[in-house]
Amino acid sequence: MVIVTTIFEDKHFRLILEEDQVSIQVYQPGLVLKDFQSVLQIHPRIELKNFTALQQAFQVVSDEPVSIGIWKPLVECEITSDLMEARIRINSEDTVEDTSKLVSEILRVVEERGVKEGYLNEVLRGPFPVFTWFTVALGVPPVSGTDAIVRYLPISDRKPTLTSDGKTDFYEMHFIDEVNVGEWLGEKIKATEGIPGKTVTGKVLPAMRGKDQPLRFDPKTVRMQDEGDRVTLYSLIEGALEWKNGRIGILHRLTIEGDVGVGTGNIEFSGSIIITGTVQDTFSVIADYDISIMSPLGVGAIDKIISRSGDIYIKGGVYGQGKAHIEAKGSVFVKHANDCTIKAGHEIHIGYYAMGSDLSADIVALDRNKGKLIGGRCIAQSQVVAAFIGTEYERPTHVSVEGFDRKEIQSSRQALIERYQEVKRTLDKVMRIVEAYESVEVALEDSKQIEHANALITRDHLQGELLQLESWIKAKTRLLTVRGEGEVSISKMAFPKTFLAIKDRTRSVENAVKGTFYVDENQMHFE
Repeated sequence: MVIVTTIFEDKHFRLILEEDQVSIQVYQPGLVLKDFQSVLQIHPRIELKNFTALQQAFQVVSDEPVSIGIWKPLVECEITSDLMEARIRINSEDTVEDTSKLVSEILRVVEERGVKEGYLNEVLRGPFPVFTWFTVALGVPPVSGTDAIVRYLPISDRKPTLTSDGKTDFYEMHFIDEVNVGEWLGEKIKATEGIPGKTVTGKVLPAMRGKDQPLRFDPKTVRMQDEGDRVTLYSLIEGALEWKNGRIGILHRLTIEGDVGVGTGNIEFSGSIIITGTVQDTFSVIADYDISIMSPLGVGAIDKIISRSGDIYIKGGVYGQGKAHIEAKGSVFVKHANDCTIKAGHEIHIGYYAMGSDLSADIVALDRNKGKLIGGRCIAQSQVVAAFIGTEYERPTHVSVEGFDRKEIQSSRQALIERYQEVKRTLDKVMRIVEAYESVEVALEDSKQIEHANALITRDHLQGELLQLESWIKAKTRLLTVRGEGEVSISKMAFPKTFLAIKDRTRSVENAVKGTFYVDENQMHFE
C-alpha cells in the first residue's frame, strides 16, 4: 500500500510525498520560483529534478499533482570508483542529536551498499556534519614490496695524491685491490613481498613484489651464496678485484715478494702483477692487466714494462738511462721519469718531474703545483698540464698536442648519449619481461623457459653495453673540458726554448711565461 503524505500546504499550493517522489498541486496560479525558496529551506530533503515542470505548474491551477523532484533519504552513501572510500551525507538536522539512532541508520545504509571493511570508528562516534559529504570508511591500499638492493666491494679510484709535510714528499696510490679467498665481494638484499590491501567492500587487492636486480659477477672466480634475506658474493680465488663487461670478478694476481731479476727471470703473466721490490736493470715485466711496482727506489734501466690491457703504477719513479720502455693500454702513474719512454692509451700522471723522456698519451698531466717537464719530447692527443716546462738554463723542451675536432667530439658524444637512452629504454622493456617470468609461481612451459633464458641473455648484453657507453661518454665529456681543440696549461712558468705545437700551430717561448696555450678556430691563443 502506497502512503501519500502532505509535506507542506498553504492557500497557494501543497507538496505531496508519495514514496520518494515529490509532487506539487497548485490552488492559485502566479507564483514564482523565488517564492518557493523558503519552502525548500524548511524541507532541505526536497531535491528539485524538474524546474520546467515546477515553473509551468505555478502558472495554472492543477487538478492533478505534478512531479517536480525527489525526497532525499535521511542518509545517502556513495562509494568511490576504486572502492577505497565510502562517504555519507546526512540530509536533515532533525535526527543529528539522536546519535544512536543516526549511527544505526548510517550503518544500515552503508552495509546495504556493500561496505564491509575500513570503518572509521572515531567518525562514527560523532558529532556529524549535515548537508555535506564526509568519509566513514577507508580501504587499505596494497603496499609494494621493497626493491632488491645490490652493492659491491668498491674498486679504489686511481687518482694520484701528492702531499707534503714540509720535509718529505709522498706519491702514494692504492693501485691494486687485493682479494683473498672467501672475501666478501658484494650482496643483494632480496626484494620483499608486498602487503595486500583491501577495499571497503572487502575485495583483496594484491600487492606488487619489489623489483629484483641481478648480481653481476664472473662465476669462474666468484661464488654466490643464498643467506636467507640476502644473496652474498664471495671470492673463489686469491687475486685482484676487477670490473669487466659490467661484472665483478677476480683477476689472477701474481705477487712477487722482492725484486724481478736474476732470481725470477723476465716475467710474463696473464693477470695482474704486484712486485713488492723493483725490476732490476735489463729485465722486463709483461702482464695482461695491471702492474704495480711498490719499491720506493723505483726502477732503472729496465728493458720494458708493459700492460696489455690495464694500468701501470711505479711508486718510486723511473731512472731509465735512455733504455727503459714503459707502456700501458690504460694509464701510467709514476713519481718521476728520467731518460725513459712512457706510452699510455689514456693518461700519464707524473708526480714531480719528467726529464729527458719521451712521453706519449691522450693526456699528460704533471702536478700543477710542482710538476716539471724538462727536455725530451711530450706528445699528447688533447692536453698537457704542468707547473713548469723547460728550465732557466733554457734546455730545449718539445711539447706537442695533436688536437681534436670539437664539433666531431660533441656530435659523437651526443650520438653516444642517444644510443645510451635507446639501450636504457630497451633494457627497461626487457627487465619487465624478466620480472613477469620470475613472478610466475608455477613451472614454465619449455617454450616459456627458452623465452625467459633469451630475455636474461639480452638483459646481460644490454647492461654490459650500458656500462661501455657510460665509459665512452665520460671520456668524451672529459675531452670537452679541454680548452679549444687542444691545450697546454702551465701554472707556474714555461722557460725560453720551450717549443709548443698544437694541431698545426706552433709557438716558441722566447720569454718566461705562464698560462694556457690553446688552439681554437685554427688560431693559437694564450691566456
